[in-house]
Amino acid sequence: MTRRILAVLLAVVLAVIGAVSVLLYVNTADSRALAGKKAVTVLVAKERIPAGTSGEAIRDSGLVEKVQMPAETVPVGVMGAVGQELDELVVTSDLQTSQLLLRGMFGERVKSTGG
Repeated sequence: MTRRILAVLLAVVLAVIGAVSVLLYVNTADSRALAGKKAVTVLVAKERIPAGTSGEAIRDSGLVEKVQMPAETVPVGVMGAVGQELDELVVTSDLQTSQLLLRGMFGERVKSTGG
């Protein structure tokens, strides 16, 4: 009887140690993935941003969020901030949730004329 109790207690202790080890490993996965790599801050859309939305509206409405990405995976022209130089420019096509913001996605507002 005593041996069975000891065996069960040992099994429970080993299970707890294993579970804690796995949790620690999983919780540090992001830092290990970025270890030795340069991280850069980029902007991604928090929600769908319709075409024609100005840079000023994107910045002031909080439609984007900053995330860290490995520098080697970031495309040319990615934005880390929506500066004042984009206030008068608009997004030329819809941006989907979690899409990276690129400088090339902004252009002059098109004046529509009746035809």
